[in-house]
Amino acid sequence: MHKRVAAFDIEDFYFLARAALVKDERYLDRFDRVFGHCFKGIETLPDPQTGIPDAWLRKMAEGF
Repeated sequence: MHKRVAAFDIEDFYFLARAALVKDERYLDRFDRVFGHCFKGIETLPDPQTGIPDAWLRKMAEGF
């Protein structure tokens, strides 16, 4: 994120993660399901300088 590869945007992060982690297209659906499960309801940060909102942290903590 600090190198601006995914620019604090969940959609950019999705495509970066998919490109880096999925090596065979038969696993794209599986990646989509797992990514959706892990990041369900999370939106893009309005301003990357504001830090991670408490709502994000609580949402992520509920999933674990």
